[in-house]
Amino acid sequence: MKNTDIIIREEHRFSRYEVMGLLLFFILGLSYSLVRSIYFSAQAESVLSLALTTAFIAVLSYLFYQLTRQKLSTRVSRKNIKVDHFPLFGGQRKIKWKNISHLQAFAISPGTEWSGWMVTFGQQFKDYCASRHKGVLLTLDNGEQVFIQTDQPETYLEIYEELNK
Repeated sequence: MKNTDIIIREEHRFSRYEVMGLLLFFILGLSYSLVRSIYFSAQAESVLSLALTTAFIAVLSYLFYQLTRQKLSTRVSRKNIKVDHFPLFGGQRKIKWKNISHLQAFAISPGTEWSGWMVTFGQQFKDYCASRHKGVLLTLDNGEQVFIQTDQPETYLEIYEELNK
């Protein structure tokens, strides 16, 4: 695909700062606890306890690092939609317009997300988003549903309607 064929080019970063703040809070709290137990505690901690705490700090730090690197890139042309969600879902997904049976635009108010309504378990769709304020829900010919975050859902609808005339 040539750069001149691209209609939409978007890039989104992980923007759930409250999640990153909570992770950072736990990392700092556990690190403080670990340092306190090693240097300032009169009674000796077990080696297993120190090892587990250190391992937990390492896992949380790695998760924090991955969240700061998370990037969603979307490129839309008249032929297809290319989505790259790095590093969590590494790799690129290409969806051809001819394989889309239905397209629905979403605009979700941030208040809904903060109230907990955006918590989903056992999702029935593949989710490509860093924050769900706006996006499109694609239903493919095979029944699979794909949610893609975008700041321009109207443009997706226009392209879809134009190609399905």
